[in-house]
Amino acid sequence: MGVALVFAAGQRAQADKAFAGFKKTLSSVPAPEIPDRAASLVAQSKAEAREATAQSVVEAALDLSPATAPELVGSICRKTPSVAPAVATAAAAKRPEMAALIAKAASVAAPAYAGQVVASICKKQPAMCGKVALEVVRAVPQAGPAIITALLDAIPNLKPFIVKGKAMAGANGSADPSAMLVLSYSFAFLDKAASTKGVSTPIILASADPNTPVLPRAPASFVPTSVDTVPLVPDDSSTSDPRAPKSPPPPGQRHDHNYSKP
Repeated sequence: MGVALVFAAGQRAQADKAFAGFKKTLSSVPAPEIPDRAASLVAQSKAEAREATAQSVVEAALDLSPATAPELVGSICRKTPSVAPAVATAAAAKRPEMAALIAKAASVAAPAYAGQVVASICKKQPAMCGKVALEVVRAVPQAGPAIITALLDAIPNLKPFIVKGKAMAGANGSADPSAMLVLSYSFAFLDKAASTKGVSTPIILASADPNTPVLPRAPASFVPTSVDTVPLVPDDSSTSDPRAPKSPPPPGQRHDHNYSKP
């Protein structure tokens, strides 16, 4: 345990040092030139450390120029296509609101890795899955089958929705419907299921069984009533109305009566 902690701390320190160095280097160039300079840093790195280098470079570059995320990712992926999934995922984590544009930039620059790009981002950000997948398949239609396969490998709970999407897309007589049409129907079915169950799509995608009804979490003040709870029955021996007749006493019991009144 101690050795593992020391090793992890050493790796973290090394990563921090690399990040600081890349940030210093990139800060010396004008903002419009940061994407190209960052791409060169990744391309010149050692092969065995290229993916880790790419992630550090992306984080440093986006700290300096966050609005250039798609351009940054596209530049890096054009020069070093193999790091496309890692680079796109790191950039989308820093700029989640730009996840779809980042995925598109990476996939256009490195189309052979489009499926892995989509799957990697969707696994980390399931709420953005539909938007990311459709943006990429629209830009790189030839990667459609690879995108569907990669999504099923990364997120198995998508399977029933993609099966329905394929069936619906093929209902018009097309034996080989486009991936764009299949995914459009698939995510429409997913959104409908989430709406019907009153939960978010990430909850369905993370569920043990996406076909099992998922109940929304009850508020903290809610106390469920057990089916075995016995309801309270009012006591017939007392009433709030003094004019109501009283039940007669059991046989043999003395009747108490105030004889001072007529």
